[in-house]
Amino acid sequence: MKKIVLTLAASLALFLAACGGSPSTPEEAAEKYTKAILSSDYGAMKKLSSEKNKTSVEKDEESFKAKGIPPEKKEFFDKMKALTPKIAEPAKISEDGNSATVKVSLLDKDGKKGKDSFDLKVKLVKENDAWKVDGTGK
Repeated sequence: MKKIVLTLAASLALFLAACGGSPSTPEEAAEKYTKAILSSDYGAMKKLSSEKNKTSVEKDEESFKAKGIPPEKKEFFDKMKALTPKIAEPAKISEDGNSATVKVSLLDKDGKKGKDSFDLKVKLVKENDAWKVDGTGK
């Protein structure tokens, strides 16, 4: 019996580690999502997205897989990959605690604002007690 309990506990620990768990704060969700954008990790973006935003991410993924990155956007995507996300301000959480906005600065590799850096506003909602990204904008 002891072996079964230990085996189950070890399996659960490995499963949780593999899943990475849900972000516990809006800032953590926003930062993970922004990193996924920068690395074009659509799987991570979908996991971190609200049901509404997941549809948008899936459409983008399908479009780029079918057509590839348009030449006019290739330079933009190359510059994006070189940026590093950093939370610029604490989350602004709604009174009911079910939505939030986080400002993320995309900085040059040295962690400073440069000619290619910019700020991104990440909108989040709570779904099933987890913070999910509901959209982004400048």
